Amino acid sequence: MPCCCVPNCSERTEKGIRLFLLPQGKRNIERRKKWIVNIKRKNKLPERAYVCEKHFTEDQFENKRQDLKRPLRWNAVPTLFLHKKNANDNENNNFVDEEFAVEPPNINEASISNNINPEINPQKRMEGFKFGSGILEHVFTILRTKVECMKLEEREAVLLVDEMAIKPGLEYDTALEKVVGRPTMLKSDGSNKENIATHALVFMLGGLTTRWKQTIAYEYTGTSYCAKEANQLIKNIICKCHHIGLNISVVISDMGPQNQAVWRLNGVVCSRHEITKNFAKHPSDNDRKLYFMPDSPHVFKNMRLALTEGQNFYLSPDIVKRYSLPSNEVSLDPVKFVYAQDNQSELKVAPRLKHNVLKPGHYDKMNVGLALALVNRDVAAAINFYIAQNKLDRKHYTTAWFFEIMEKWFCIMNSRSRKLALSQNQNEIYIKTTTFLKDVIYIIQNMNVGKTNRWKPFQTGIVLATQTALDVQEHYLNEQNFHFIMLGRLTQDALENLFSMVRSRNPVPDAKEFKCALRLIAISQFFSPLNTEIME
Repeated sequence: MPCCCVPNCSERTEKGIRLFLLPQGKRNIERRKKWIVNIKRKNKLPERAYVCEKHFTEDQFENKRQDLKRPLRWNAVPTLFLHKKNANDNENNNFVDEEFAVEPPNINEASISNNINPEINPQKRMEGFKFGSGILEHVFTILRTKVECMKLEEREAVLLVDEMAIKPGLEYDTALEKVVGRPTMLKSDGSNKENIATHALVFMLGGLTTRWKQTIAYEYTGTSYCAKEANQLIKNIICKCHHIGLNISVVISDMGPQNQAVWRLNGVVCSRHEITKNFAKHPSDNDRKLYFMPDSPHVFKNMRLALTEGQNFYLSPDIVKRYSLPSNEVSLDPVKFVYAQDNQSELKVAPRLKHNVLKPGHYDKMNVGLALALVNRDVAAAINFYIAQNKLDRKHYTTAWFFEIMEKWFCIMNSRSRKLALSQNQNEIYIKTTTFLKDVIYIIQNMNVGKTNRWKPFQTGIVLATQTALDVQEHYLNEQNFHFIMLGRLTQDALENLFSMVRSRNPVPDAKEFKCALRLIAISQFFSPLNTEIME
């Protein structure tokens, strides 16, 4: 039977003493070196050497499990080497005094109470996950293991927050041993009047430099939810991520009223007459900022919706002068003309224009594809074509110009290839792109919408999303020395894909069906390998 490899210690398992194998594998090379330095043996240690439990302080062990055993923490280091020298020991004996010991890491008990040994198979840990609402503690326990295998740049992530509709109803969940389907968060007014949940609020982490994602929390909500409660939940999640080694820099959500309430709680403001503030103090790192960013595809759809509802846009005089535009008006009138002409001809100059593009139904309003079918360079080219043929007034050139500008903005903000990624390796292109994004902020910020000239939520979204993209790319390219960054990682696409998978069996699942589907997807996310890096 093996015995303790520490000099002057001969403890064995036969004596009821537990032995721990020296750290194994490539990811534990540094920790193994610390163990060997502390053990201080002259002779080379075998690959599979053991150290007994007497050489570890109490804070190096986890809390007792259900089997009453206390495993070592994942970052434990032996530091107790106080055996006395025997009279027969000579100078060649490798006695280690306490002064040679490496200090154990500073361990925060609250932050690592659920630590696990990274060598344990994660799949076995998943089998008992009940997956109740709230922060998924078991997921964080296993996620720590996955994070340890990541490179430093792969640990940069964003937090995605979004809701999906569920079927109202109560059902008994045998796994949780309770009835599910009631709201688990207060209403926006702080009350708890609703008895049935109508939505599920999901929190997901998404990699900024590699395509990994992980669901880490969910709550059942009614017609609204309390912004203060959601804000505290976001901070708790970010702190837990920080403790396991993940760096959350951006919180991304849509333009819903509760999300905007969370922004206000963090001092985020954006309007025509205020200086844009898009960040708050980071809850776990005083030297960093936590940015709040609206989802750019949602913002783009909201802009398209304003046009289809008959609200014309009016550009500021200096923009008209700077770009030599014939008028300041952006409207759908020339687009409707193009659509009417295409319907009378077999050869269509704007084939993507359909009836539901100009008059979207309830489910068409939030379709990104239909929004792009309206606001794109093909429609702009069709407008210019009919202007050249004198079938459209030249004033509609402004609409064509605006559509080209906004499609270019959308492509940059949703870039998923190196061709559109922001990089200082090609400085001329980088300067042109960042200057363009700043120009878009100025155009939207000084634009009037409709006859009332009121500031619209989609203007807040475009300005806030663009400014945050500029700030985030500057942080990673200049301070973190990344070679390039894809702004498409700063969207909710990963969360929207998750909702599509949840809806695959039932378009509107009930609370239990949602929970079961989410559990399967979340578990599968652990076993998905990290895709190709983008920050090489």
